[in-house]
Amino acid sequence: MITQLRRFTDRLGRWRTVAVLAVPTLLLMGVFNFHPAAVPYLQKAGNGVPPLDIQLGYGPRDVDSLFSNYGVEGRQRYALFLLADLAFAACYGLLLAGLLRLALRPPVATVNSRWNDLCVLPLLAACGDIVENLSILGLLAVYPSLPAMLVYLASVATIIKWSAAAIGIAAILIAFGARLALLNGRAGVQKSLDGGHEHDSAG
Repeated sequence: MITQLRRFTDRLGRWRTVAVLAVPTLLLMGVFNFHPAAVPYLQKAGNGVPPLDIQLGYGPRDVDSLFSNYGVEGRQRYALFLLADLAFAACYGLLLAGLLRLALRPPVATVNSRWNDLCVLPLLAACGDIVENLSILGLLAVYPSLPAMLVYLASVATIIKWSAAAIGIAAILIAFGARLALLNGRAGVQKSLDGGHEHDSAG
């Protein structure tokens, strides 16, 4: 399974693929966070409480209070938001996996290094996001009934999403930092060697 996922991330780890994935990811991120009908509306409708998928964990009482504050129109808008978020989850998961695979290419990690397995983390975050969205959509569909199992499934999926995404993004930053340091180090060594050859020639 891990081997198959690694091969999949190998195909994602190309600058052209990453650039293509970046367009819908950044577009959707901007719409979700700044369009008045998206997160700003939901936060206002929830009396300042952010949507469930932005929280770090919640229980049945939290869900009931938020859905009640939303009202019928707010719950309908939240459902539409979650449907669009399914596409966003797929986009950012693939984008981050591709970026991490690029960052981990040699000389940072060898082709068969276990470090390449870190590329699975963004995909895990995306899967957690999708499970979370589907669970919350289920809760919206049966409200005012709120099955505790479904609430906790959504909550655990949210925690997995944020945890995997945070570790994945940190890994991307660290790997690109290491890559830059290694490349600068190689450039410095090469410059020293070239300077030595010029000195020998002059002598």
